[in-house]
Amino acid sequence: MEDVKEQIYNWLPQNTRLERIWFIAKTDFKKRYYGSFLGLVWALLNPVFRLLVYYTVFTVVFQSKEENFIFFLFLGLIHYLFFAEAVNMGMKVYRTKSYLMENIQINSFDIYYAGLAASFFGFLFNLLSFLLFRILLVDASFSADVLLYPVILITLLAFTLGSTLILSMVWTFFRDIVHIWDLIRLALLWLSGVFYSLDPSATWKTALLTHLTPLPGILTNARALLIYNESPDYWMLMYCLVYSLLILGLGILMHKRLSNKALEKL
Repeated sequence: MEDVKEQIYNWLPQNTRLERIWFIAKTDFKKRYYGSFLGLVWALLNPVFRLLVYYTVFTVVFQSKEENFIFFLFLGLIHYLFFAEAVNMGMKVYRTKSYLMENIQINSFDIYYAGLAASFFGFLFNLLSFLLFRILLVDASFSADVLLYPVILITLLAFTLGSTLILSMVWTFFRDIVHIWDLIRLALLWLSGVFYSLDPSATWKTALLTHLTPLPGILTNARALLIYNESPDYWMLMYCLVYSLLILGLGILMHKRLSNKALEKL
């Protein structure tokens, strides 16, 4: 840990803000994967192992009728896991990165950006793996609507960063939020359409679940674009984007108003 601190401190004075974010993100990413024997492969093994377990349960026991279910499930898992793991790590940033939070040479927001980027590297690795398998085993063609996928990524990133900012502020004053967040993560896993399709027009209950967070809309539209070559649900696309930007705005506001008090609690 001391070596990491010294490297970052030495890096801070003479580089641009973007370079600092990149350096911290790269350092976090290397710490997470390169200290183990399999290294980056663990970024893929985690969702693949979950995929095999859930695929077995939902095809053998529940006999899911979803088309291309293994790709349906894989795409849902990598989006959900990115969100859940990024928030889980980022909400404790005042403990894990306190030595940076107290350094006046770096903007505290940059530490969140770096943490998000470190998790995003792993997500991109999994997404590229998904696309490779999809091209080789299903279809190599994509519709023109796939160009809208960056909007889905922006939505996911905004919702993840906003949730991280909010929960990290709450965590500094109310440590029990960690246990509450564990329950929320479990609920989101099973209620966000990771394992099944959510049709908001079916019943008022599915409509409520679909609009409760941006995750169901993100997963539905990502699958439409990357698996089925269909147009996205444009209403859901805009709803999720606006929802995520509002969460991000709330997170930024909370951080600006409470970060100094949070630093006093370190």
